[in-house]
Amino acid sequence: VHASTTKIGSAKLGGNWQLDALADTWNTMLSWVLGDSRTPTPIAPFNSSEALLAYPGILADAATISEDGSFPPGTNLFYQTILIDGEFQFVFYNPILTDYEVIRVLPFEVNALAFNTTDNFLYGNARDEGTDDFGNPVADNELVRIDNQGRIEATGISLPNTFAGDFDDAGDYWIRRNTDLVRVDISNGNQTTFTITGDGDAVDVADLVYFDGSLYGAEDGVLFRFDISNPSGSTITRTDIPISNLPQGIYGAAWVDRDGRLYVGLNRGNHDGDNSTPQTGAIFEIVDYLGSSPSAELQVEVSDTTRNDGSSDNRGLSP
Repeated sequence: VHASTTKIGSAKLGGNWQLDALADTWNTMLSWVLGDSRTPTPIAPFNSSEALLAYPGILADAATISEDGSFPPGTNLFYQTILIDGEFQFVFYNPILTDYEVIRVLPFEVNALAFNTTDNFLYGNARDEGTDDFGNPVADNELVRIDNQGRIEATGISLPNTFAGDFDDAGDYWIRRNTDLVRVDISNGNQTTFTITGDGDAVDVADLVYFDGSLYGAEDGVLFRFDISNPSGSTITRTDIPISNLPQGIYGAAWVDRDGRLYVGLNRGNHDGDNSTPQTGAIFEIVDYLGSSPSAELQVEVSDTTRNDGSSDNRGLSP
């Protein structure tokens, strides 16, 4: 039996043709539908109640199985808030369309997007005043929570002016403010500031992503690592890692999966090294970033933008 935990059907209706759930044996005749010739591991034993919960009907959305609006743990999607055609949109990267797919248009800009694995919600910094989806006022530079439908909820926690942030495994929200990193306890709003020290001058990374005790951000061909595993007093050490084949430019989005595969999103630039082709947005994988030969591999061209931010559940696989 082949089924899906996501929407099945036309992409114009928000679906796709990926069958990612399998019970019993593998039917090689369907490999073209999945777009993958690898033999998946059968689900055993098959639990029909779990299957019905994750797939309640045609064109159903697996995210709606959560009554509190949280995302399913291990969600393997790359989320973004992004300015496209004058609208700030909440989107995810669709590997079938090789571009972003819109979940909803947001009522105001949200940046410093971050996935909290302790409660399975996305959070971000509201960049404008407005009203959340529950009628509550939202201040400029206020932490907001985003659920699996893209609905925004105010938290009442004021933040420093920031565009870059992510959560650590303990559920603390780390954001960059100029030459500092700020750790925010979202349970009470308490904030601790750490001065960044290390290689070179201060760096203006546009997004941060957390993995295994460190935050990472990219800018102008360099990957920056901030070790937050054991802060020394009031300082955080920064290490600069030059990345071959990573173009100059602003990288406003970053993601990581459970295997530590690191991806960064170029807002707009010479993504392919060819001056004769148009400049676009692009997603790169940074390989061997802790090894001796770190390099960037172009994954896909995407819509270009001037303002955006990305996040993913680091317990999931990359899409």
